[in-house]
Amino acid sequence: MKLTQFGPNEHEVSFSDGTIVFFSYSAPVAAFRPALGCIRSDQFFSKTTNRHVEHFIKRHDYKDVAPVPQAVLEHLVGS
Repeated sequence: MKLTQFGPNEHEVSFSDGTIVFFSYSAPVAAFRPALGCIRSDQFFSKTTNRHVEHFIKRHDYKDVAPVPQAVLEHLVGS
């Protein structure tokens, strides 16, 4: 597991299986799963969090991003 911070409130956790979970502040709001591709929360948090998610998508050059319920992302991190 590797934690990478991109700004004071933007960070992601990468796992050995290729999964990446992106956090804005303390909330998991997007992820990449090798079998599923890129997913993002369908819940609106704030303009800033939305901007953070867009940075994550652009940084990794993800093309097809599927919205999922917030509970899916929380399940990925066990919360």
